[in-house]
Amino acid sequence: RFGGRAHVASSDQLEQLIELEPDLVVVSKFADENLMARLREAGILVFDLGETRGVSTTLPNIRTLAALLQARDRGAQLEARFSLELQALDDAVDDADRPQGLFLTVYGDSISGGSAGTSYGDMLHYAGVRDLAEEHGYREWPQYTPEQIIAMDPALVITEPNMAAAICGHSVLAELRACGPEGRVVEVAGGYIGDPGLGVVQAAAAVQALVHP
Repeated sequence: RFGGRAHVASSDQLEQLIELEPDLVVVSKFADENLMARLREAGILVFDLGETRGVSTTLPNIRTLAALLQARDRGAQLEARFSLELQALDDAVDDADRPQGLFLTVYGDSISGGSAGTSYGDMLHYAGVRDLAEEHGYREWPQYTPEQIIAMDPALVITEPNMAAAICGHSVLAELRACGPEGRVVEVAGGYIGDPGLGVVQAAAAVQALVHP
Protein backbone atom coordinates (compact mmCIF):
# COMPACT_ATOMS: atom_id res chain seq x y z
CA ARG A 1 0.00 0.00 0.00
CA PHE A 2 2.88 2.34 0.70
CA GLY A 3 5.49 0.99 -1.68
CA GLY A 4 8.10 3.47 -2.85
CA ARG A 5 7.75 5.71 0.19
CA ALA A 6 10.60 6.26 2.61
CA HIS A 7 10.12 4.15 5.72
CA VAL A 8 11.79 2.71 8.78
CA ALA A 9 11.36 -0.81 10.10
CA SER A 10 9.94 0.30 13.44
CA SER A 11 9.05 3.54 15.20
CA ASP A 12 11.81 3.19 17.79
CA GLN A 13 14.55 3.62 15.18
CA LEU A 14 15.06 7.20 16.21
CA GLU A 15 18.18 8.02 14.21
CA GLN A 16 16.64 6.82 10.96
CA LEU A 17 13.53 8.89 11.64
CA ILE A 18 15.64 11.98 12.22
CA GLU A 19 17.71 11.32 9.08
CA LEU A 20 14.51 11.47 7.01
CA GLU A 21 14.19 15.12 8.15
CA PRO A 22 10.40 15.15 8.38
CA ASP A 23 8.61 18.45 8.83
CA LEU A 24 5.99 16.68 10.91
CA VAL A 25 5.60 13.30 12.60
CA VAL A 26 2.02 12.18 13.21
CA VAL A 27 1.45 9.49 15.84
CA SER A 28 -1.49 7.83 17.54
CA LYS A 29 -2.37 6.93 21.11
CA PHE A 30 0.10 4.06 21.30
CA ALA A 31 3.22 6.08 20.46
CA ASP A 32 5.97 5.92 23.05
CA GLU A 33 6.13 9.15 25.08
CA ASN A 34 9.93 8.99 25.33
CA LEU A 35 10.25 8.62 21.57
CA MET A 36 8.03 11.66 20.97
CA ALA A 37 10.04 13.68 23.49
CA ARG A 38 13.33 12.80 21.78
CA LEU A 39 11.96 13.72 18.37
CA ARG A 40 10.83 17.09 19.71
CA GLU A 41 14.28 17.61 21.25
CA ALA A 42 15.68 17.09 17.74
CA GLY A 43 13.52 19.96 16.52
CA ILE A 44 10.86 17.82 14.84
CA LEU A 45 7.20 18.69 15.24
CA VAL A 46 5.17 15.79 16.62
CA PHE A 47 1.38 15.66 16.70
CA ASP A 48 -0.57 12.97 18.55
CA LEU A 49 -3.92 12.18 16.93
CA GLY A 50 -5.00 10.15 19.94
CA GLU A 51 -7.18 7.09 19.51
CA THR A 52 -7.93 5.63 16.09
CA ARG A 53 -11.12 3.59 16.31
CA GLY A 54 -12.71 3.68 12.87
CA VAL A 55 -15.15 6.06 11.24
CA SER A 56 -15.82 8.03 14.43
CA THR A 57 -12.18 9.11 14.63
CA THR A 58 -11.25 9.07 10.94
CA LEU A 59 -13.55 11.95 9.98
CA PRO A 60 -12.21 14.40 12.62
CA ASN A 61 -8.67 13.18 11.97
CA ILE A 62 -9.01 14.09 8.28
CA ARG A 63 -9.95 17.63 9.30
CA THR A 64 -7.10 17.80 11.82
CA LEU A 65 -4.49 16.61 9.33
CA ALA A 66 -5.83 18.96 6.67
CA ALA A 67 -5.38 21.86 9.08
CA LEU A 68 -1.88 20.77 10.09
CA LEU A 69 -0.84 20.43 6.44
CA GLN A 70 -2.60 23.64 5.40
CA ALA A 71 -4.64 21.66 2.89
CA ARG A 72 -8.19 22.23 4.06
CA ASP A 73 -9.67 22.01 0.55
CA ARG A 74 -8.03 18.65 -0.10
CA GLY A 75 -9.13 17.51 3.33
CA ALA A 76 -12.72 18.46 2.60
CA GLN A 77 -12.58 16.55 -0.70
CA LEU A 78 -11.19 13.45 1.04
CA GLU A 79 -13.80 13.66 3.79
CA ALA A 80 -16.60 13.94 1.21
CA ARG A 81 -15.28 11.01 -0.82
CA PHE A 82 -14.89 8.84 2.29
CA SER A 83 -18.43 9.66 3.44
CA LEU A 84 -19.87 8.93 -0.02
CA GLU A 85 -18.07 5.57 -0.21
CA LEU A 86 -19.42 4.58 3.20
CA GLN A 87 -22.93 5.70 2.28
CA ALA A 88 -22.81 3.67 -0.94
CA LEU A 89 -21.86 0.55 1.01
CA ASP A 90 -24.57 1.21 3.58
CA ASP A 91 -27.21 1.70 0.89
CA ALA A 92 -26.23 -1.47 -1.00
CA VAL A 93 -27.86 -3.81 1.53
CA ASP A 94 -31.42 -3.47 2.83
CA ASP A 95 -31.87 -3.71 6.60
CA ALA A 96 -34.07 -6.79 6.17
CA ASP A 97 -31.28 -8.61 4.31
CA ARG A 98 -28.57 -8.11 6.94
CA PRO A 99 -27.60 -11.37 8.65
CA GLN A 100 -26.25 -11.52 12.18
CA GLY A 101 -22.51 -12.06 12.27
CA LEU A 102 -19.52 -12.04 14.58
CA PHE A 103 -15.93 -10.95 14.03
CA LEU A 104 -13.67 -13.51 15.64
CA THR A 105 -10.03 -14.60 15.81
CA VAL A 106 -8.50 -17.54 17.63
CA TYR A 107 -4.82 -17.76 18.58
CA GLY A 108 -4.17 -20.73 20.81
CA ASP A 109 -6.31 -20.26 23.90
CA SER A 110 -7.05 -16.61 23.11
CA ILE A 111 -10.42 -15.86 21.49
CA SER A 112 -10.79 -12.21 20.49
CA GLY A 113 -13.37 -10.07 18.77
CA GLY A 114 -14.08 -6.56 17.57
CA SER A 115 -17.41 -4.85 18.04
CA ALA A 116 -19.11 -1.47 18.46
CA GLY A 117 -16.73 1.44 18.91
CA THR A 118 -14.00 -0.03 16.72
CA SER A 119 -13.17 -0.37 13.04
CA TYR A 120 -14.32 -4.00 13.22
CA GLY A 121 -17.81 -2.89 14.21
CA ASP A 122 -17.75 -0.36 11.36
CA MET A 123 -16.57 -3.03 8.94
CA LEU A 124 -19.49 -5.29 9.84
CA HIS A 125 -22.05 -2.49 9.64
CA TYR A 126 -20.97 -1.17 6.25
CA ALA A 127 -20.61 -4.71 4.93
CA GLY A 128 -24.31 -5.29 5.63
CA VAL A 129 -23.88 -7.51 8.70
CA ARG A 130 -25.63 -7.05 12.03
CA ASP A 131 -23.04 -7.18 14.81
CA LEU A 132 -24.11 -10.12 16.99
CA ALA A 133 -21.60 -9.18 19.68
CA GLU A 134 -23.08 -5.69 20.04
CA GLU A 135 -26.58 -7.17 20.24
CA HIS A 136 -25.34 -9.26 23.17
CA GLY A 137 -23.90 -6.23 24.95
CA TYR A 138 -20.24 -6.53 23.95
CA ARG A 139 -18.25 -3.48 22.87
CA GLU A 140 -14.80 -2.59 21.58
CA TRP A 141 -12.32 -5.51 21.68
CA PRO A 142 -13.84 -8.28 23.80
CA GLN A 143 -11.85 -11.30 24.96
CA TYR A 144 -14.25 -14.23 24.90
CA THR A 145 -14.45 -17.56 26.59
CA PRO A 146 -15.54 -20.47 24.39
CA GLU A 147 -18.74 -20.63 26.41
CA GLN A 148 -19.59 -17.01 25.56
CA ILE A 149 -19.20 -17.71 21.85
CA ILE A 150 -21.32 -20.86 22.11
CA ALA A 151 -24.02 -18.84 23.92
CA MET A 152 -24.19 -16.43 20.95
CA ASP A 153 -23.88 -19.32 18.46
CA PRO A 154 -23.34 -17.24 15.28
CA ALA A 155 -24.29 -18.72 11.94
CA LEU A 156 -21.85 -16.29 10.29
CA VAL A 157 -18.30 -15.60 11.45
CA ILE A 158 -16.03 -13.01 9.84
CA THR A 159 -12.34 -13.59 10.41
CA GLU A 160 -8.81 -13.08 9.13
CA PRO A 161 -7.16 -15.13 6.37
CA ASN A 162 -6.33 -18.75 7.28
CA MET A 163 -8.32 -18.52 10.52
CA ALA A 164 -11.34 -20.69 9.66
CA ALA A 165 -9.47 -23.90 10.42
CA ALA A 166 -8.43 -22.63 13.85
CA ILE A 167 -12.01 -21.63 14.68
CA CYS A 168 -13.78 -24.73 13.44
CA GLY A 169 -10.96 -26.99 14.64
CA HIS A 170 -11.33 -25.66 18.19
CA SER A 171 -12.58 -28.33 20.60
CA VAL A 172 -15.56 -26.19 21.66
CA LEU A 173 -16.12 -23.76 18.78
CA ALA A 174 -16.45 -26.64 16.34
CA GLU A 175 -20.05 -26.91 17.57
CA LEU A 176 -20.96 -23.43 16.27
CA ARG A 177 -23.64 -23.12 13.62
CA ALA A 178 -21.08 -21.20 11.54
CA CYS A 179 -18.99 -24.37 11.35
CA GLY A 180 -21.94 -26.52 10.33
CA PRO A 181 -23.51 -27.17 6.93
CA GLU A 182 -25.92 -24.23 7.25
CA GLY A 183 -23.30 -21.73 8.46
CA ARG A 184 -20.36 -19.79 7.05
CA VAL A 185 -16.91 -18.72 8.20
CA VAL A 186 -15.78 -15.93 5.91
CA GLU A 187 -12.07 -15.14 5.68
CA VAL A 188 -11.31 -11.59 4.56
CA ALA A 189 -8.18 -11.36 2.45
CA GLY A 190 -6.14 -8.23 1.88
CA GLY A 191 -4.35 -5.79 4.12
CA TYR A 192 -7.31 -3.68 5.24
CA ILE A 193 -9.06 -5.78 7.88
CA GLY A 194 -8.66 -3.97 11.19
CA ASP A 195 -7.57 -0.74 9.48
CA PRO A 196 -8.83 2.02 11.80
CA GLY A 197 -8.78 4.67 9.09
CA LEU A 198 -9.70 4.99 5.44
CA GLY A 199 -9.15 1.27 4.91
CA VAL A 200 -12.49 0.46 6.54
CA VAL A 201 -14.06 1.09 3.12
CA GLN A 202 -11.96 -1.62 1.47
CA ALA A 203 -12.44 -4.01 4.38
CA ALA A 204 -16.22 -3.55 4.39
CA ALA A 205 -16.41 -3.86 0.61
CA ALA A 206 -14.48 -7.15 0.75
CA VAL A 207 -16.82 -8.56 3.41
CA GLN A 208 -19.91 -7.33 1.57
CA ALA A 209 -18.78 -9.00 -1.65
CA LEU A 210 -18.44 -12.33 0.18
CA VAL A 211 -21.58 -12.14 2.32
CA HIS A 212 -23.85 -10.50 -0.28
CA PRO A 213 -22.51 -11.73 -3.63
